[in-house]
Amino acid sequence: MPEHAGEHPVPDRHGDNLYTTDPLFGRLLKLYLPGPLFAHLEPHLERMGELAGGVLDQLALIADKNPPALEHRARTGIDQ
Repeated sequence: MPEHAGEHPVPDRHGDNLYTTDPLFGRLLKLYLPGPLFAHLEPHLERMGELAGGVLDQLALIADKNPPALEHRARTGIDQ
């Protein structure tokens, strides 16, 4: 049996800061952005990464478990 047989191909990153868990992204931004702009944006990117790995991930899981329901209505807007 292969050593990685139990591992999932897409790791669960729930609770992780999705900006800081990808160190190459920050290095790439430093190549393309002027230093002062990167310094200004980095705290915002860290906060967005925290939200994406935390609160937004939780809300996405709730939405996955509660899909929208299509409500049929007539052309006039009356329930059918």
